[in-house]
Order: sequence, then structure tokens, then C-alpha cells
Amino acid sequence: MKKICFVSVMVLALLVSAKAQQPAPKVYSLKQCIEAGVSNNLDVLQADLLMQSSRIDWNQARLDMLPDLNGSINHGINKGRSVDPITNDYINQEIKFAGYNLSSGLILFNGFYMQNTVKQTALNYEASKMSWQQAKDNVTLNIIIAYLQVLNNEDLRAQAQNQVLLSGKQVERLEILNNDGAIRPYDLYDLKGQSSTDQISLVNAPNNL
Repeated sequence: MKKICFVSVMVLALLVSAKAQQPAPKVYSLKQCIEAGVSNNLDVLQADLLMQSSRIDWNQARLDMLPDLNGSINHGINKGRSVDPITNDYINQEIKFAGYNLSSGLILFNGFYMQNTVKQTALNYEASKMSWQQAKDNVTLNIIIAYLQVLNNEDLRAQAQNQVLLSGKQVERLEILNNDGAIRPYDLYDLKGQSSTDQISLVNAPNNL
């Protein structure tokens, strides 16, 4: 019996210690809730990636209209019996050769394909920005609604507490009057029923919160 009591006391002490060590819950403002929600919402993050991809496509379409420039360098050495690349004769000596190439190209006209591609990608980019903003607005609206529901449930919990106290005092008053025969008994029973309903509401209020 002593061992059981000792173990029970130790378990109780550990539970109290663990509860005391738990950090207090952090209270977030509405602005902090919105910032955290927008920065971590998957729909917003995906819309942001699509917007960045559309911007890259738009920039690439504009860069495609610029002239291209290509260059190459070629060096080589032939030793021993080889073919002279100039005279095409067989010779026995070391030949060094080199070649250089530089070219550039510009599309002058292709049926306005590139210009229309630039316009298309620009519109896609603008649409992706709107989708990104819409995703943020949806998350913001949902957070505001949830935040207001929390505040409303806090008020309802406080109201339920006050209502329980009020109905309890009314029951006490009617019990005194009923003992004196000053009221009808069913008035007291009705008020007790209302008091029980108020207590149930008080129990449900924290769950709703």
C-alpha cells in the first residue's frame, strides 16, 4: 500500500511538473494570423510558382526577338605523314592549323509570330498575378472569418457564464418563494430546466471556442 501511494505521488508530481514546464500559448493578432496563413498556404505558394514561371516565359519571349550571336574556334596539329590541307599532298612534317568563326542572325519577319508570343506571355503573366492575388485574398478572407468566429465564441462563453450565474440566483430566489408558498411550483421547475440548459450551453461554449 505504501508503494502504491508513493508511485501515485510521484506520478502526480511528474504531471504537475510537466504541466508547469509547458510554454504558455502564444496569442496572435489578426495581422499575424493573416501573414502566417498567406506565407504557408499551399494554394498561395503554388500560385506564386506559376506566376514566376509565367514571368520567365514572358522574359524569354522578349529575349527571343533579339539577334543571336554564335562563335567557334578550332585548333589542330598534325605530326608525321599527313595530308597538307592546302596543297592536298602527303608530307612528313608537323602542321598546325586554326579556324575561327563568328555568326549572327536576326529574324526580320515571321508573320508577327514573335510579337504575338510576347503579347500572349505578357497576358499569361498578368493572369497568373491575378490568380496569385486571388489565392491570397481567399486565404485572408477565411482567416478573418475564423478570427471573428473565435471572438464571437469568446463572447458567447462569457455570456454563458453570466447566464449560469443569473439563472442560479433566480433559482435560489424562487426556491425561497416556493418554500413560502408565494409562487406556483411549476414556475420553479421551469426555471430549473432553464438553468440546466444554461449549464449545458456553458459546457458547449469552450468546445465551440
